[in-house]
Formats: sequence, C-alpha cells, structure tokens
Amino acid sequence: MLSKNLKKILAERGLTIASLAREVDVPRSTINSWVNSDSNPDLNQLDKVARYLNVTIESLAFGRDEK
Repeated sequence: MLSKNLKKILAERGLTIASLAREVDVPRSTINSWVNSDSNPDLNQLDKVARYLNVTIESLAFGRDEK
C-alpha cells in the first residue's frame, strides 16, 4: 500500500524520487526500494516523508483519507 500511495503522491505533486530523497535525507536507492515494494521505511523515516509531503502517516502507509 505504501508503494502505491507514495508513487501516486509523488506523481500528483510532480516530485521525483531524487528530490524526496534530498529533502528527507535518505539515499535515493532507499526511496526506490520503498517505491518498488522491496522494503519499507522505519517509523522515523515514514514520519519524515509524511511531514515533507504534508500528509498523515496513516494516509501514506494505509491510504486512509485525510480529514
């Protein structure tokens, strides 16, 4: 679910994996592994990504609607 949601948000906002990696201080290869469902971020990484994208952890990880 995270992979699908992350891809969707990046595409909707015109962001790249490289720009996300820079902003949250995570290697681009790590972001690629999340997008490809090869691995998942730890809670700290997930929090950084959610904050940068201005979404909740729940919506990013589970696809729950923002309220």
